[in-house]
Formats: sequence, C-alpha cells, structure tokens
Amino acid sequence: MPIETTYHEAENLRHHVLTGKFNGQELIEQVKQTYAAPGFVLRARSIWDVSRADVSEVTRDELRVLASFIQGAWRDTSDLRAAFVTGSDLNFGMARMYEQLQGVYQEDSIRVFREAEPAWEWVCGRS
Repeated sequence: MPIETTYHEAENLRHHVLTGKFNGQELIEQVKQTYAAPGFVLRARSIWDVSRADVSEVTRDELRVLASFIQGAWRDTSDLRAAFVTGSDLNFGMARMYEQLQGVYQEDSIRVFREAEPAWEWVCGRS
C-alpha cells in the first residue's frame, strides 16, 4: 500500500502511484507522509494514479478528512492542476467524490480521468 512519487522537473509535475489496498486511515497517513517527505515539491502540478489501488474501504468521512488536509496544503497553489487516473469504476467514483468535496475551492484545478495520457495532457496544459 505504498505511494511512490516521482518528480518531473521539466514539467514541474509530481507523479504519485498508489498500489495495493488502502483503508481510509492508511490512505490519509500515506498522503501525509508523502507531503512530509524530504524533497517534496508542493508548488507542482500533480497526477495521482490510483488505477492499481483498492480504495473500496475508504469512507466518505475519511475522504472528507483527506480533502481538508489537501486544501490546507494547497492553500496558495490555485494556479496548479491535479489529475486522478482511476481505471476502475469504483476508483473513478471515489475520485469524483473527492473532486466534489474540494468544491469551489479547487474549481477547475482537479479532474478525473480513466486513462493516463489525457490526464498528462490536461495537467501539463496541452489540451
């Protein structure tokens, strides 16, 4: 259930890949650890690839806690974009729920995709 993060300097982009099964508390803790890691670049675009993750045990309330944490971290980054690559219907639905929980705060800064290529194009401003 790790989150592997790669920073692409040329695009100023963080690529996060989640693998394995996560319950809500594990997901929240893993994201917090990712944000606290040495060398983490906050002011960067991001892609969260959850296509190989099982988040079926994450509740709406836990997703709300995660959204609140991310809102606090992204407070001064409204010019950046974040995309989710989901794969399954369940992960797509969870990512859309997260997008809705961010609401007006993130406006057009978050999008959910089923495939990686359109997500990269949108995040990097090529579409």
